[in-house]
Amino acid sequence: MISEGTRLMVLILNCGSSSLKFDLLAVLNRDGRPSVETLAHGKIDRIGHDATLEVQAQSSEPLRRTTTITGM
Repeated sequence: MISEGTRLMVLILNCGSSSLKFDLLAVLNRDGRPSVETLAHGKIDRIGHDATLEVQAQSSEPLRRTTTITGM
């Protein structure tokens, strides 16, 4: 259980063979009830080729970029 007034940041990753998706969440205990808020989410597709990055932070315009991301 999260203490009253505590804000916990959670990063969720979903990794595939050529993609990565993520969500950044804030969990807050208000009056004994957890509240979850999405702060940002996004994805990277086509890793190893001309990858696309899409990110949207809370209350902002989406960002989209294309670049080459290769494996290691």
